[in-house]
Amino acid sequence: MIARSTPDRPVPDLFCYALLADFRGYKPDYSKVFPAHRNYLTWVVLKAHTANTAGEVTLRSSNPRDTPLINFRYFEEGNDARQEDLKAVVQGIKLVRKLGEKLRQQGRIAEEEEPGPVLDDDTKLMEYVQNRAWGHHASCTCAIGARDRGGVLSGDFKVHGVEGLRVVDASVFPRARAVHRQRDLHDWREGRGCHTLRPRSGLNNDILGLRIEDCGVRLLPV
Repeated sequence: MIARSTPDRPVPDLFCYALLADFRGYKPDYSKVFPAHRNYLTWVVLKAHTANTAGEVTLRSSNPRDTPLINFRYFEEGNDARQEDLKAVVQGIKLVRKLGEKLRQQGRIAEEEEPGPVLDDDTKLMEYVQNRAWGHHASCTCAIGARDRGGVLSGDFKVHGVEGLRVVDASVFPRARAVHRQRDLHDWREGRGCHTLRPRSGLNNDILGLRIEDCGVRLLPV
């Protein structure tokens, strides 16, 4: 289900869907719990078009094999002063609760485990979201744009000030665009990226694919 967190938003910013499974996030062997708990319904609430641009990706060390340090700086750690992202996810919880209300009245839903019925106002839900929401798709860390305005890449994906290095992945977007960005990602990497690079380099080793894909906040009330 696609929805607007507030009526005045120009485009929908919530994507909610239900899973017939006890899904509480990705971890080793997370799916093994599914067969043991067949009587669970999990709502996933995704937030698109984030207002927060304060996250960063930095090098952990000079060893190129080290994983980078990724800090999303969600919510109060970020620069979304109006708390639009936080309030939007709360609206998403309220929306999926409303969708499940008829099932609850019919006795088909025994109880809400998370966030739980005691979290019955926006203040409590905001605290829950701050403590429990998560995401694993970073983007916009190597944005196309002028260097004096914080841009990292030129329009042909070259890194400013570095010879022989290009980036063609979802980190090139100046702003997070949508919930699932695969279509845009394929367009950039396989379409514009290859079209730009093939005549000049034959797609050799001057492409650095960081594979830091898209951005979203996931909240999983059960």
